[in-house]
Amino acid sequence: MVWAWPFDGDADLALVACSLAVLLSLLALILLVVQELSSPQSLPLHLTRRIFAAHLFACLFLELRKPMVWSDFATWTLALHTLFFGLCERGQPLFTRILHGPSFGGSHAVLVIYLFTLLKGGAWSLWGWWLHIAPCILHWADGMLNFRALLKAYSPPVHSTNSWESAGHFGPALYFAASRMTLRAWSAGVGYVLLEKIFTAATQPAQAFEWDWSLHKLLQVTDVKEVLPLASTIMAYTAFTHRLFVTPESSEGKRP
Repeated sequence: MVWAWPFDGDADLALVACSLAVLLSLLALILLVVQELSSPQSLPLHLTRRIFAAHLFACLFLELRKPMVWSDFATWTLALHTLFFGLCERGQPLFTRILHGPSFGGSHAVLVIYLFTLLKGGAWSLWGWWLHIAPCILHWADGMLNFRALLKAYSPPVHSTNSWESAGHFGPALYFAASRMTLRAWSAGVGYVLLEKIFTAATQPAQAFEWDWSLHKLLQVTDVKEVLPLASTIMAYTAFTHRLFVTPESSEGKRP
């Protein structure tokens, strides 16, 4: 195991300051856990998500100093997590529907691939371990602390002005079912797969338009590593996200 800190003695002031931000935000996370365990009153949504976003942004900033950092898919998902917690600090329903599913599933997919790489004999460091496990931990903490905000975004009232169903030109029931099915698919894996495709197009332009969605291609698996990411996102959806889909008449979801 390599106990490597993400900067050396020649690091500039910005990197040192951002490293301190990582430590301070980590301390804030610990204090948040203590507050949650010791007090019956929950912390405000915007406070918890600001702490989460600040910690992930500090981690992302430290990673940006590395050469070819955007050729690593983990950096893309780390940026996505930062966007989710930063843009949805007050529970914005639209941004939550777009970003939460790929971010939540992606945190599990990247962690599973990292663990698989370690099992295959890959080297690891304490910093690399934290970069992969922290987003997953923060997402589950957000799911427990801010469950009602997520529930409100995923299952708004049918006639709410924040609801995607209210603008439909089809029958309310049909439009509700179609929109719900689309959001389920997006959260379960489609959003994550699209992020993978965008990453491939950005890092390997020659393959930008070689998107084979045929059944034969999907069944043609040459390495278990190809299956693990999507399987992980589906398992994450099964374990948590599906609980956010409730009937419009129900004001309570099944809290994890």
